[in-house]
Amino acid sequence: MSWIDSIKEIQRAADENRLVVFVGSGVSANSGIPTWGQLIEQFANELNYNNCGQCTTETDSCASVECHKKYDFSRDEYLRVPEYYYNQHDEQKYYKFIQETLACEQNANSINDAIFRLMPHHIITTNYDRLLETSKEANAHLYTLISKDDDILSNNNFRYIIKMHGDIEHPETIVLKESDYINYEQTHILISTFIKSLLIDHSFLFIGYSLNDYNLNLIIGWINYFVRASRINNRPHNFIIQAEPASEFEKIRLEKSNIAIISTNDMPKNMLEKIVFPEDITDERGKMLYAYLRCIYDSELFYNFISLSDRLCNKFDILQSYNK
Repeated sequence: MSWIDSIKEIQRAADENRLVVFVGSGVSANSGIPTWGQLIEQFANELNYNNCGQCTTETDSCASVECHKKYDFSRDEYLRVPEYYYNQHDEQKYYKFIQETLACEQNANSINDAIFRLMPHHIITTNYDRLLETSKEANAHLYTLISKDDDILSNNNFRYIIKMHGDIEHPETIVLKESDYINYEQTHILISTFIKSLLIDHSFLFIGYSLNDYNLNLIIGWINYFVRASRINNRPHNFIIQAEPASEFEKIRLEKSNIAIISTNDMPKNMLEKIVFPEDITDERGKMLYAYLRCIYDSELFYNFISLSDRLCNKFDILQSYNK
């Protein structure tokens, strides 16, 4: 699917209140908060847990050189490293370490603000930080925060920010170590059921996730189960935004789950010349992601890159629901 076609589908889903935005740690990284992988590396450092013992190219200079293989952990290890730390220390120290490592005095960044301008039906995040809640975007006031099952019972709203893996200000809600994931379906019954219910007729837009992210693949597992169980042919598409193009193998794998990979590298580079970027968006990867989101809610910008006939069809697409 082209980046232009993906934006058209996302716009339609937003207009029909069928858009759910999934926010990963790559978005919070724009504010200097460590990603999920970097958090695990911090735990590994504390435990002196690494791959150096199995390395065949170890030299005397290794201690002074940052080696990319040192923390090249398997998916299981990414869950077990914090479990190892938890088992060696008391619960209070474990949660304190997470809070100190992910501490951030900054407010929402421009990517957070752009997400609210999309006006999705719901925003779901696996991040623990408070960036989304601190957004000054006017639309942010329309959303109610959900970080545990009780919140769903005590809050009744049309739009939610669902922190499905907990909130840093309430560390007991955090889902990080292996046992948290194993028990998730029992400890977060209402949240997981609510998210799964959205798979019926909503389009999911994943932002800030790598294709190897365990959290992303957990959601893909839910999507796969629903696809097999429902046998519905015309289900809404889901989308994941990536900077680098994915391999054909990955594209096929995710297409089976009804997920289209959209590479911002496919977007025209001259698009950057038409946008005045916020001060906190400095690198090209961040600019292309911001430009993509901007095209979803800024029709005037988007119309610069599609034909006149497409503009007219896009403009009057709302009439399709009237069969006119």
